[in-house]
Amino acid sequence: MRLDIWVIVGIAVASALAVSGVTYLALKPSTEVNKAKEARNIGHVVKRLDTVCLELKI
Repeated sequence: MRLDIWVIVGIAVASALAVSGVTYLALKPSTEVNKAKEARNIGHVVKRLDTVCLELKI
């Protein structure tokens, strides 16, 4: 049984797309924001601003 070159290329491209799609879904980062972490980060920013203001005597 002989396959046409374009059939082989099509199979290779379809396989590559399937593998890359599965890999993307498996490694996709979470976009959910953790509220406690966000509040802690805001607290650090406020502390830094207070420190800068004290140093600049504002």
